[in-house]
Amino acid sequence: MSLEAKIILEDNETIIQLNPGESLLKNLTNNNFKLESPCGGKGSCGKCKIRILQGQVIPSSQDKIYFSEDELIKGYRLACTCYPEECVIIEVEKNFSCNYEIITTNKIQKISKDNLRVNIYEVKINEEILEEINNITSYINKTLQLQLNYSLDSLEKLAFLLKDDITIIDKIYIKTMEAKVIDVSTKPIDSYGIAIDIGTTTLAISLIDMKTGNIINNYSSINPQQKYGYDVITRIQYASEDEKNLKEMSKLISSALEESINKLLSMSNIDKLLLDCITIAGNTTMIQLLLGLDSFSISLAPFTMITNQIIDLSYAEVFKTHNLKAKIFLLPSVSAYVGGDITSGIYTTDMGHKDFISILLDIGTNGEMVIGNKDKLMSASTAAGPAFEGAKIKYGVGGVKGAIEAIKIEGNKVLVKTIANEPPLGICGTGVVDIVSELLDNKIIDETGYLNEEYLNEDKEYFITNKEDKTNIGFTQKDIREVQLAKAAILAGIEVLIQSYQCSYEDIDKIYLSGGFGTKLHFEQAINIGLLPKELKEKIVPIGNSSLDGAIKFLLNKDASNELENIIRKTDYIELSLNQDFNNKFIDNMYF
Repeated sequence: MSLEAKIILEDNETIIQLNPGESLLKNLTNNNFKLESPCGGKGSCGKCKIRILQGQVIPSSQDKIYFSEDELIKGYRLACTCYPEECVIIEVEKNFSCNYEIITTNKIQKISKDNLRVNIYEVKINEEILEEINNITSYINKTLQLQLNYSLDSLEKLAFLLKDDITIIDKIYIKTMEAKVIDVSTKPIDSYGIAIDIGTTTLAISLIDMKTGNIINNYSSINPQQKYGYDVITRIQYASEDEKNLKEMSKLISSALEESINKLLSMSNIDKLLLDCITIAGNTTMIQLLLGLDSFSISLAPFTMITNQIIDLSYAEVFKTHNLKAKIFLLPSVSAYVGGDITSGIYTTDMGHKDFISILLDIGTNGEMVIGNKDKLMSASTAAGPAFEGAKIKYGVGGVKGAIEAIKIEGNKVLVKTIANEPPLGICGTGVVDIVSELLDNKIIDETGYLNEEYLNEDKEYFITNKEDKTNIGFTQKDIREVQLAKAAILAGIEVLIQSYQCSYEDIDKIYLSGGFGTKLHFEQAINIGLLPKELKEKIVPIGNSSLDGAIKFLLNKDASNELENIIRKTDYIELSLNQDFNNKFIDNMYF
């Protein structure tokens, strides 16, 4: 007898076939049901909650950790540890991860005409001129005073022009990318490029006019690899299990990017043949998985990546199709855990060219940080993201609509603000920082992080939403410990970088906060809980999506490759897990 499950999602019912021996989470994922699963189905996050309405499933040991006795009786289970042995009816909660508030960019990159990667020139040419020359490419080069090479496509167009159009024209338009002619036309022509930031959680894409640097349009979506875990280690482990999984992970991200590129071109009414260049920035794991490269060596000491060079490929090599002829550049990483997204951030802030010392900090799935100036740069990375991205917080969610992003305690009242003013469904990173800061200020937790039980409900939670609110969002002692681990790691990392750079807080001119969390973070609360150093309070500068901004700057600038190669050469990496000073500072910074 085959196993079936009836899935109830809001008002919809779907019947799926269950593969015996596979968890309910895997069965649901294989049938395109998207459950929250930050840990990738390991039973360690407690997020993949479902409810068995009919049928018997014995609670697992993990179920007993994450659900009360009353919830277990009502049928609540973790899908990742649920293995039905009979037909069941299951209630699944709606996944809100498709409603992420994703930061793109509106920053205009100012690149001088001499440094533009793509240029379009007018060249006077007619029948009389052709009678005086013996080849057209030498004439073009001499007229423009440039040493240009020619693509086969441009040569074919010149040949066609000589055959059919020369008697009716007096000029042609030449499109060059760096020192190569890539297009020829008898009519004015345009050029467009696309810059992409591949985040662990989200994808942000900008369409750029290559002649002016103007942003034509932005597009964003969720990274579909998320269903196999929210952090890079979980995804690497899944992809490394067998070659089929690696190909699946590569296909997931490449298909999502290609779909996004096509949507962006379509919504902007841009002919895809005018797309000449694509730049992609992302952490080391995201880039390697996009290219289908096994990344297991990243997950274990000594954390070896495959390359730290700029990768220059054709569209067909990356996307396995010939739909577009655009050239693709993938930005280089400093190390396994300081990726091309951070290299891009260094590039767009120009911190490697400045006299003064600055810090770049990106608190995402990992906490990546760089310190330096024109003389040298030093970088490090520390695991901090799970607490601030919702993965290890009981009611934690990402930056989705309805996520609590700001909290204030006034007497017995807890005031909350949610993203897009939607009904509250969980707490995102900035809300997590706020609630801990408020609990400290109101002496509900002490400097050790102990949560006073006088303020807790019967489930050992401090209520954030009102008791009559059906969402019942609270904060637990375990949540506070997770925040302590994360904030201690970030602050200890900053302190080690400053110490290793042999400078002081007074020497630092700016601390750039990058990414969605850094842009939305409430600085006073972050300093209050010890996430950021109080000495840098007046020097904090949020800079938005610096990974995407740097990818746009690279897209437009013909000298960008030299710039990024120089950044890679001059940036040292400190492995914090092997640094005794970090371990000592980490312990010290656990206190509030």
